[in-house]
Amino acid sequence: MAVELKEVEVRPDGLIVGHDKIMLPVNKNLQKHSYDGYSLLNLAMIPGLDVDPFNRTVKSQNYDVLLCINGIRATQDEIRTINPRDVTRIDFYTGYDPRNPTSRFTLDFIVKIRDYGGQVVLQASQHMNRLTGSDMADWRMFHGKTEFGVRLEENYDTYAQGKKEDENISLTFDNGDMTISRNSKIEYNCAQSLQVKPYLVYRKKNETLKLTFAIQQQHLRQRRTDYEIYLCLYDETRSNARISDHNDRFIPALSGMYQHKFNNSSYLSVFFSGNYSRTNQSNNYLSLEDVLSRTHEDFYSGSATVQYSFGFLRNHNGIIGVGGKISRSEIDYKENESSSDPWLTTRSMQFIIADNWRISRSLSLNFMLGGNVNNTDNTYRRTSDFTFIPSLGLNWTIAQRNSLNFNFNIRSQRPPMSYYFPEEKWIMPYIRQIGNPYLKSSTVTSTSLSYRNMRKWGYLEAFCSYTGVSRSVYFDFLCDNSREVYIQTFRNGRTFHDFSIGPRIQFKVIPQKLTMRIGGVWNYTRAFTYTSLKRHTFRGDVNLMYISGGITANIMCSTPAKYMDALGIVGYVPWTLQMSLNYTINNFNIGVSARNPFMTTPTRSTAVLPGITTLCKSYSQRSNYNMFSISIGYRFSYGKPKKQYEDVQLKVNENTAILKR
Repeated sequence: MAVELKEVEVRPDGLIVGHDKIMLPVNKNLQKHSYDGYSLLNLAMIPGLDVDPFNRTVKSQNYDVLLCINGIRATQDEIRTINPRDVTRIDFYTGYDPRNPTSRFTLDFIVKIRDYGGQVVLQASQHMNRLTGSDMADWRMFHGKTEFGVRLEENYDTYAQGKKEDENISLTFDNGDMTISRNSKIEYNCAQSLQVKPYLVYRKKNETLKLTFAIQQQHLRQRRTDYEIYLCLYDETRSNARISDHNDRFIPALSGMYQHKFNNSSYLSVFFSGNYSRTNQSNNYLSLEDVLSRTHEDFYSGSATVQYSFGFLRNHNGIIGVGGKISRSEIDYKENESSSDPWLTTRSMQFIIADNWRISRSLSLNFMLGGNVNNTDNTYRRTSDFTFIPSLGLNWTIAQRNSLNFNFNIRSQRPPMSYYFPEEKWIMPYIRQIGNPYLKSSTVTSTSLSYRNMRKWGYLEAFCSYTGVSRSVYFDFLCDNSREVYIQTFRNGRTFHDFSIGPRIQFKVIPQKLTMRIGGVWNYTRAFTYTSLKRHTFRGDVNLMYISGGITANIMCSTPAKYMDALGIVGYVPWTLQMSLNYTINNFNIGVSARNPFMTTPTRSTAVLPGITTLCKSYSQRSNYNMFSISIGYRFSYGKPKKQYEDVQLKVNENTAILKR
């Protein structure tokens, strides 16, 4: 069968640029220097992709990127256990992905499919100046069309951190102003989590079934001391508050998906998940007043989505989908002699119908219509609302090396469940917290525009994005002078606006060895809460990557920046410096990393609301700054091959069949 290749552009670095995606064949150099999926993405430095290997996040234009393996949605654990030597290609969809048509950006690892033997992956990381680490073991077995695996992961964090937080709070009462100064110190912290996750994948020629079951146990115990000073007029009171927290949580969960491929542009996908969590939490505060609280929660959640994408004309791909989700929380809360047992149920249903129209070889249009029905039912009231969800995407390959991408969408956003519970809780002396059962859902409008110019020496990119929220939620404080306390609650404000614009340029300083990326983002935020709040800032970043002889060195640096979130809190992020050095040989990897080494960089935040002002400085020494860690990984495979790996084919109408899939 003859296939036209006019739209495909092959770069000297191996990139294959199609109309709506970028493909990177994974060469031996990348395989040699990477040890999992995230390190492979970090080394690849694909245009438009932001990879943080420290926190294992992947973004593009401030959007989360959907990660897949052979077109099937993958979890963070699955990306961690990818063998780079099995990855033949990486596909980065910037326009339209027929398997995941509702995703803004999709990144797909094309991995060889095994049908024999097995694979074992062992990974361990440990902070060198703090008893904090993570261990993971993954064993998967392959037999014909079936893959079965078991993953075991443990995380632990034990330390006596010392200084935790400095906070100054100013309160206005009829009897005079009150100033509270608090210096917190962690005397002991012990956090542990253990997760066991068996999973099953069954593949036929055009079908894939994936089931995952997980059981997780979390434990946290912490003791801290707050050195408090209360100043009202000329009366000063000092107190050393002893605080202990204890939290145990048990979480079983089940998730699965089924996908049937009819042809290269038609897929039927079914996703479902469900989980239950049981939480027991206690908090003891012993100071000028003693407050003992106990919380027990039973939480249930389930969701299901059916989605069908199909090619109904030569240049059209249609999408039909429907899905629903339900969550229920039942709480038993006791505080000293009082108790309450609120409950909350949330339901949502969404439907979509869409079309991907290939107008010409260089221009395509994605258009989607949908609706979202939200229902909230709690102890006090029941509400329902409907949000119309249109979406528009445009991909235009202007010239051989230039492309323009535009996207517009509307969605609904419900406040977190915890904001709804109208039971009063003790937070600290003179401050209580109460939820708001009358909160409404918001309509979120997002739009983005990006331009990319590809060159032999690298690429140049510029982008801008805007997000608007119709009824943002913010912190509000009400003064109860009869009790001399402030009540913290949540309210629907008016609109929240967030605008970002920035350039980025990437150079191949030494091809295949040294790459440098320089960029920056200017951000403007404005919120209409109890008053108009606005903030703007610029943050620049530099990423330097060097690979040679099995050694990978990575340096990431970001300038200070200010931010304002939708709750009305203004924060300051200082300089950030992250460095890593990894050595990979055969199936063994060892690496060292540092975050803000030998630096003291606490974060700061400010909240100014009617009658109350809060200034806070937070410390996370040996974690967010002055942190050093070491990691070790080893993997091995066993078994003799019975047949060749399957090929995964490309869409014919993309005219990028130069590689087999």
